[in-house]
Amino acid sequence: MAGSARASFELARLERAVASMEEGARAVFLMHLLDGFAYEEIGRRLGLSVGEVERRFAAAMYHMSCELDVGGEAVDEQRE
Repeated sequence: MAGSARASFELARLERAVASMEEGARAVFLMHLLDGFAYEEIGRRLGLSVGEVERRFAAAMYHMSCELDVGGEAVDEQRE
């Protein structure tokens, strides 16, 4: 696959994975990774405890790893 086509394919995969995430986890995920907010600020803005923000971010990361099969790819690459 050409570089540009591969990048477009990967971007589409990321967009689908984020879109399929539970809304609360998605909000925390995007606020932290895209907007750069610390957990404390996210908690203040969403009315959540820092512990709940941490839980939602962990759920978001787990969702992304499952949707993108991150673990499976790493294992397959190591076998080659």
